Amino acid sequence: LHAAREVMLDDIQTIQLRARATGKAHTLMFYPDEDLYVAFEGLDINRTAIVMARTLTDAPFNVRIAGTDLGTDQSVVVSQTGELEKNFTLRISDGGIEKPVKFSGVCFSRGTVTETDSLLEIKTGVLDIANGKSGLKLNLGL
Repeated sequence: LHAAREVMLDDIQTIQLRARATGKAHTLMFYPDEDLYVAFEGLDINRTAIVMARTLTDAPFNVRIAGTDLGTDQSVVVSQTGELEKNFTLRISDGGIEKPVKFSGVCFSRGTVTETDSLLEIKTGVLDIANGKSGLKLNLGL
């Protein structure tokens, strides 16, 4: 659980750095039932905007997303300056043991997040990245 928590923290920090480097807002979308989270450039949830994805049930982590405190909207916007829009907590679990992963935000008003693609289309985009069809598009400009 500790390793998975650290990777999640690093992933979110990487997306915050990418938002600052590109000067563009990003959206983090959490799919707890799929044990998946995906980062998109911009506020449109579509497979062509995927810049990072992680499935926690994959090796070496083999953990699940037990839930979030995000309510029905499982997304969080990262501003163009790299700030998270709100505080939130993810819960990861392994073998009945849960660990919270807490994130701190600054409480800003975000634009409307639009879900253009379905979960199936997003998962297809994630597979494209995993298979090297479009590559991991960090483009940090560093």
